[in-house]
Amino acid sequence: MTIVRSLIDTAAGAIEGDLDLQRRLRALIVLLGIGGGTPSQSSAPAAHLTVVAYAKRSSLSERTIWKYVGAGLPTLGTGRGRRVDVERADDWRRRQGRQADAVIELDEARRRARKAATRVSKARSPA
Repeated sequence: MTIVRSLIDTAAGAIEGDLDLQRRLRALIVLLGIGGGTPSQSSAPAAHLTVVAYAKRSSLSERTIWKYVGAGLPTLGTGRGRRVDVERADDWRRRQGRQADAVIELDEARRRARKAATRVSKARSPA
């Protein structure tokens, strides 16, 4: 692992001007467990959280976060193992503002319309 750490350190030195890439490399070092220890949760905020943890952190439902993911919330990975990039996701939510909520409202309106159509269909069908 020291070879990998050395390569990452060299790459980090080569990209001095790109702070975002440096942040990503530091996160990679922590994820690989080669950073000489992981930061404790009390000393540094998590860079990537599961959808469930991000939902709790954001005081939103898990379903809402999954809808945001479908609308473009920045994440890493796929499926249930997907991780939310906290910094980028918070920024995305600030920039989206009302648009992200509109996606959820449209989805809810479609769900209600399907439910109403099912009720009407059942009421018209012969018993």
